[in-house]
Amino acid sequence: MKVLAYDEAFAASLHKLPVLSDPKELKLGVVIGIPGPKQAVLVHVALTPPLEKPTDKLDQWVAQHAKQVSRMLPGGVDVLGVVALCSPDVFEKQKSLVKQALSSVHKTLAKTHQLQDYPQRVLLHIDPNSFKLSSRLIDSSNFSGNGFPQDAKQVKNCTNFTVLESFLPLHFLGHISDEVVGQSLQKQLASTLKFIEDAVSSGDVLIEGQEITPEATLSSFSSENEGELRVQFAVRQIKPQPCGAIPLTTCGATVSIRGGFQVRAIVQSKATSEEAINAIKQDAVRNLRSRCGMHCEDLLVIEDEQRDPSMTHELPKRIFLRRSHCPSTVPFCDFVFHGDDPNDSLQAFLEILGLEVKPEYIERNSEKAPRGDIQDARDAAQVEEMVEDIICEGAKQLQKDPSNIIKLGLACSVAVLAMLVAYILLVRH
Repeated sequence: MKVLAYDEAFAASLHKLPVLSDPKELKLGVVIGIPGPKQAVLVHVALTPPLEKPTDKLDQWVAQHAKQVSRMLPGGVDVLGVVALCSPDVFEKQKSLVKQALSSVHKTLAKTHQLQDYPQRVLLHIDPNSFKLSSRLIDSSNFSGNGFPQDAKQVKNCTNFTVLESFLPLHFLGHISDEVVGQSLQKQLASTLKFIEDAVSSGDVLIEGQEITPEATLSSFSSENEGELRVQFAVRQIKPQPCGAIPLTTCGATVSIRGGFQVRAIVQSKATSEEAINAIKQDAVRNLRSRCGMHCEDLLVIEDEQRDPSMTHELPKRIFLRRSHCPSTVPFCDFVFHGDDPNDSLQAFLEILGLEVKPEYIERNSEKAPRGDIQDARDAAQVEEMVEDIICEGAKQLQKDPSNIIKLGLACSVAVLAMLVAYILLVRH
């Protein structure tokens, strides 16, 4: 990544960066782009929101912001490093602080699914007065070092991207060991998702229904499809191993995953099929992890639901920005829970990415709410809860007055009848 390329639209967007109220002020953020062996393409810089508390550490705050940003990226796009918006004098004085933030960002993102391990990270400085860009590549093994200069320059047509789209259906039954079942919901899901991630990573990918060699470029496809390609996943079935090949563990729980989700990636128009496949696989794994992570974070305040073994979990759905309204035509995304208004994401796009988004900019129907078996499970759970309430109320009445045994019998009869009616309705449905 000796060159950090950007287009005319990005250069114009620099004039929309916030004006610093104090000449000594320093604003940090993250650099978003598409990596390459010789040239990385800079698509957007997202400034980190102000600290919530004066006691918060700036480097950790920027790292958490980078993690949130990574959830909103399509495949093929990563957080490349850290940007500092300040005068040259302030940058020289605060360079150690900026490098500390860069180190924290690297450590945090190492736990996510990136395109590569990033032996070097981008340290970008933007002068708010001249809008001049200067960049250096800092060695990830020595963030205190000076690194190497990186040529940040405007390159014509560097953002002529090809969009890869796919829909990945899931129908998976996993087993959770006794050792894991007592841990948090997120760790339980992680143990299950590993099988899916391994299957996706090792599976084949067809581009427009064709299997092509890793060295082949996408030029022949994209010229016919106006920069958009359909991708199909061919996931191999996991073969059972011999009984003596793997250790046997007791099963503490099972988890059934059903549904499907949208997968999208961005690659340069001259990318090879290998680069395209890596990008689309990255998005499949990363956005599935993001959904599970957000769902578990949402349940932190509802401890009972985390421990309920029979609960049906609905992961959030994904919405995309229309490419015509995105920086460098990169379809940034967000996740919303079923039943929530997609317009709620407008604030997230503004706070996390610094994008002012209007409701009409959002693709609302990329994914649909769950139906079928999930809806049936929800209805059955409601009936079960109603039956338990009836029986509990009858037991309370019997405890108060033993002569209420007849009332309890009637309550049980009503409960059985309710279960029968509900079963018939579910079958008809």
